[in-house]
This record gives sequence, structure tokens and C-alpha cells, in this order.
Amino acid sequence: MKIKKLLTTLFILSLAAVFAVIGTAAESALPFKDVNEKNWFYSYVEHVYTEGIMEGKSETIFDPNANVTRAEFVTIIARIAEADVTGSASELSAFTDAKQSAWYADAMGWGVKEGLVTGTGANTLAPNEPMTRAQLATFVARLNEYLGITLPEDPEAVRSFTDVKNGKWYSDSVESLRASGLINGNGDGTFRPNDTSKRSETAAIISRFLNALPEDTTPNRLEEIAVIHINTETGADVTSKEDYIRASFTLKDKEGRDIEVGSMRIRGRGNATWNMEKKSYRLKFDEKICLMSKPSGGTTENKDWTLLANHCDKSHLRNIIAMTLGKNLEGIDWSPYTELVEVYLNGEYRGVYMLSEQVKVGDQRVEIEDGEKDDIGFLLELDNYAAGEFLSDYIRVGDKRYSVKSDFKNSDQVTALQLHMEALLNIAKEGDQAKIEEYFDLDSILDMYILQEFVRNGDVGYSSFFMYVDSPHGKLHFIAPWDFDLAMGNSIHTDSPEGLQAAHKTDGNGADLGLENPWFAALIEHKWFREMIRDRYTEKKDDLLRVVDECCEYGYDNVEALDRNFDKWKVLNKQINQEPDAILRLRSAKQNIDYLKNWLHTRSAWLEKTFNSALFLKVYPYGDDPVIGSTEVIDADVWTIPDWFEGYNECQLLVEQMTIHGIVQLELGLARTMSPESITRRVLVEQLGTELGKFAIIFDEDDYNALLQQYQGVGFDQAAHHPCDFVVRNLETGEESERTQFTFHVTKRNITDLWPDD
Repeated sequence: MKIKKLLTTLFILSLAAVFAVIGTAAESALPFKDVNEKNWFYSYVEHVYTEGIMEGKSETIFDPNANVTRAEFVTIIARIAEADVTGSASELSAFTDAKQSAWYADAMGWGVKEGLVTGTGANTLAPNEPMTRAQLATFVARLNEYLGITLPEDPEAVRSFTDVKNGKWYSDSVESLRASGLINGNGDGTFRPNDTSKRSETAAIISRFLNALPEDTTPNRLEEIAVIHINTETGADVTSKEDYIRASFTLKDKEGRDIEVGSMRIRGRGNATWNMEKKSYRLKFDEKICLMSKPSGGTTENKDWTLLANHCDKSHLRNIIAMTLGKNLEGIDWSPYTELVEVYLNGEYRGVYMLSEQVKVGDQRVEIEDGEKDDIGFLLELDNYAAGEFLSDYIRVGDKRYSVKSDFKNSDQVTALQLHMEALLNIAKEGDQAKIEEYFDLDSILDMYILQEFVRNGDVGYSSFFMYVDSPHGKLHFIAPWDFDLAMGNSIHTDSPEGLQAAHKTDGNGADLGLENPWFAALIEHKWFREMIRDRYTEKKDDLLRVVDECCEYGYDNVEALDRNFDKWKVLNKQINQEPDAILRLRSAKQNIDYLKNWLHTRSAWLEKTFNSALFLKVYPYGDDPVIGSTEVIDADVWTIPDWFEGYNECQLLVEQMTIHGIVQLELGLARTMSPESITRRVLVEQLGTELGKFAIIFDEDDYNALLQQYQGVGFDQAAHHPCDFVVRNLETGEESERTQFTFHVTKRNITDLWPDD
């Protein structure tokens, strides 16, 4: 049976609309004694019977006036979709009133898995209850969506139904069918959603539905996605994030891609996600290559690519949506191309992955010049996972760590970069719009704020947040949206579509949650910036939702592959990271996509209301003042340490108390204890650049004890400021400097559950 597109003049639920004169013959060609050619529904019953869509109650009885049950109707739509329902009965295990041995079990189980039928309660499915008109409209609307059918609007459609109110669970489905002329009600302006539907009426509906479907397509709207095979040279699994191993690589798809590479390299990637059973990978080719398909839009060639597992994102679309939004927000210079693929490693099926361009400096990616020059730029990642050597692998601005993703000449260059970034953050806090426009690419910052706030990204102030400066005097740009598995309702901390996140992290009631992005938090304090947010969101909100709908449709098109992924990784009802209960209750890939789409549409409406409210335009205090005078660093000609830095007399001490498996660890900068020796390292070695072991700080004893007491009195997520006198002693000669005073800024944070339990 072939499926046709729905026409404007499709079926009508009302009995009055389906009466027709069929003929005058007294005998029926059908086997049913209770259906003959005089009946208005004869031709419809004949059609659905001969197509194998509806059967009789027995060999000789159709029972046209009986109600259609929910199980019967789901069985009907499974036949229309030509679905293979075999083995789907197990999907009914959560329902107490649906037997896995019943005649309807496979069809109902398939309907549950595909999201076409939902329960009537927490544990009930009501398979034998009569189908109401509201349920019928909802099931038909879901079937249309499942088959990928676009309903045309009918200018002759009735205006509305007096008994269908906005906000009802069925109102959207009824409205979509009404606008397309599929249902016209009862002629008195009512729809009567709670009335039941008879078998004769259902036969008429299904017959008209079948007649209007396309002749040249089948109901299978699913597309095959690209398949990647990677085989390591030794046949060993990929077990390291640091060490690449050699492997062969192939990629094939129906679009004509047939890529074979005899030797490339692969290693693991990720922070917390590396501890999950489904791993993500970094790919490095010996020669530049383009792996993206033409439909994805990606045409760049590069050596570096990623395969993201998206293991805790059960829609597999959150990163795709965010990165596609980045491409549709013109202020963001570059956002990675992405697409879904299926991956086999050493012959073993590993599931659905997101193939993506790697964030890096390079042609057609982050296009800045780095290397051993004085006028180079730097790519940075706000990354509290950052490790390695301070002022080489990472810098610290305020209480945040930033990984240095660029090549550089020497550590002095990176020290100057740190000073420059501190100066920029202070400029943002000061709020002079002209000065901010001089040193910030406001288009990129504004659009990145819109993106991060729209998706309510839980990591926006913690990690995977990229920026660059293209020269010592260059502007700060935000770029390359990345890592959104905890966004869009997928975290127990931010599952509500209400509440601000990126700059002033609040819950739906306005309560402060902390951990905001420091750049957004500094800028949003200024009313002119909030007005820019309001105006830009108003301009782009329709485009944002268009991207959401297109990406979700892409997910629906590939839901069969996503189902295969969940056959491999049985995690739909398991909490892998921070998924809220609402997501853990979802039972299929399609339901996860439905949830995601609905969440983003609800989020959009809330943001539109919030950004246009008087509340949003009130003052948002950042909490600390800019350091006066530190912005002098922007006058440096190149990435060098200015002369005045010799008198730099402030020191940031971030104390992170992490509770992991009941073990308390303290971190002070790079040090593990708050001792004179660790402070010596922080001030002399990391901040002033002197040699470790050659000099020591000799504190005034009373001042040092006061510093420790100050730390003891600091609460979590609070800061204290304490001036402390000391001298610097040359350990080789015994000579001491003049007495010096530093002001120590001590911040204490409590971080828990950074990694899942082993």
C-alpha cells in the first residue's frame, strides 16, 4: 500500500459529513451481514477491509455501531504505517492494565515506543477503553507527524470549536486538524471531544485518509545515516585520552560518500563523559580531509575531527541544535558543522555519534594567527577542568581557569595575556559602553549570550566556553559553541524552562543559584546591555525556533538509527549524568525529541516575556568592583609584561573544597595546602615569574595568622580580602627585600559530584 499526501479536503469526523448515496443493491459483496450497499458507510468499510486495515468483529459481523477501542485504533495506525511491530510487547511492562500476551500487545508496544500512544495514568494504558474523539484527533496528528506529512491549510476550514479550549492536552492536535479542514465538528460549532467514535465513523475517516496519501511514497520516512568503521592496527580498544593509536577509517552513506583512509589516529576525549561506558573520540588524519556530507553544509578540509557520544543526551540533538544556532546567529564568527553517524569500532557496533569539526585554530575554523610572534592571537577556553602548568597550559582570570589553546612564544607572553584578560574583565565591570565597544566584539558576545540563555546551558560558567583575541590590541570575541549535554532541560538543576542562567543564574522564582558566566555577569549589570539583549532576542526568536524545528525534524528522520543506539545502550530510563525525572520517564528516542522540542518552544515564550519585562531591566549587581588601574595593561604594545607589573600587589587565592567519596581535598591555585610555601609559589613563581626554590616569602607572623583566620571565616561561594605584610628572602645569600604588602583575595567554593561513582 502506498502513502499519499493529505489533501485539503480530507476526512470529516462528523457523521453528517460522511452520509452518501452508495447505491440501491440489497446484497453486499462484503462478508458482513450487518453491512450492505444501502449503508452510508458501505464504501468506506469495503475500502479499509480490502486494504487489510480494519477487520470485522467476526467473519460475518463488522458491528458498525460499536465503539472503537484504543487498542483497535493503534493497531489500525500500525497497519497504515506498515510498521514491523514484532517483539514490541515488552514496551508494555510498565503498565498494569496491558498484558504482553494480549492480541494487541505488539502493536500497542510499538505505539508506546514511537510515542504515538501514551498512558492514561502513571501505570495505565487503558487498551480496552473506547477511543474518544479527542484521543482520535491526537493519534491522527501524531501519525501525520510520524509519517512526515505536512498538512495544507484549508481556507474553508471552520474558525474554531467552542468546546475546545487552549491549553487542553488535545487542543493543539484538534487545532492542527481543524486548520487543515480535516475535522469540521458537529455543525453547531462544537467538537464534543469526550464523545466516542463508532467503527463505521472510523472506517470513513481511515478510508478518506488512505485515498489522500501520496501514490509514489511509502510510509517509511526514515533516512539512512552515514556509517563509520574504525579498526585499530592491533585490534585493541581505545583506552587513552592522551595517546593516539593508529587505525583505518571508512565512511559511507547514501549521498555517495565513500571515504577510505588506510591509516589515521584515534584517541579518547572528554572530561566527566570519559567515565561513561559509551566513549567519545578525537580523530586525527595525516592529511586534510572533509568528512561532512553535502546536506550538512560542511565543506572544510582539516586533520582534526571529533565523534561525540552524547550518551546522556537521549535525543542526541542538543549539541546539533546549539551548534546550528551558532551558525544562524550572525555575530558568532564560527560554529562547528555537525551530523549524526553510526560508528563501528573493530567490528563492534558502538551506536549513534555526532560527527563534528574540532574547535581549533586554523583555516575556516578559528582563524587567528598564533605561534612565536609578538602580535599573535590566542584561543582560550573557560575550563575549570584545566590542568597542567600555570601560565603555560592555562591562566586564571578571577576565580576561573582558562585553557590556552594556541601556540605561543614563551611564558611571559602568556602572563601578559592573563593581565590583558583581567583588564578586559574589569572594563566589562566598569560599564563604559564606548570603551567596551572598543575592546569587545559586542555582536559575538550578544549572540553568544542569546544562544546560551536560550538553551539554558548548565556549563556556561564552568567549561567548554571558547573565546579569542586576535592580537594584543584585538577585541575579545566569543566563538564556537560547544558541549550542551546539560542544556535544554537535561539537568536536574536547570530542567525548568523558566529562570535565567548565563549571566545571572536563577531559578524560576528568581532565586540566585550562582556559578554564572563572569563575562555575561559583568556586562548584564549595565542597562544598555540588557536593552541590547531584549532587542536582539526579539529580532532572532523566530529564527531560533525555526532552527529547533528543523533539527528536531532531522532527528525524527533518523529515529530508527537512534532506536538502534538504545538497543545497544539500554539507558532510556537510567540516569547517566544529571537527567531529570521527566526525561527518565521517556521511553523512546522520539519521545525524547518531542520533549526537547516542547521544552525549547516553552523556553522561547518565557524568555520573550522576561526580556520585555520591567524586572529584567532592573539593576543586576555583579557582586565585586573592578580593580582600578589594572586596565593599564591594554596599553602594552605587544604581549609583554608592563613595567608597572613589578609593583603588582594583589593575589587571587581560590580555595576549592571538593567532596568526593567522603574525601575532602583542598586546592589553592596549584598547591594543595594553604601554607607559606604554597603562597610563595603562587606569588613569586606563578605571579611574579621568579625561580622556585631561590626565594621565599617571610610573613609577618601576626598578619599570616590573621590571613588563616580570615580564610576560616569565609563561607562557601564567598570571598574575603586581607592585606598581609611580608619580605622576600634570597635563600642563597640571605638578603631580604624591603617590606611588601599584598592584598589577598580568598575565595572558597564547594564542588561536589564532579565525577560519577566508579
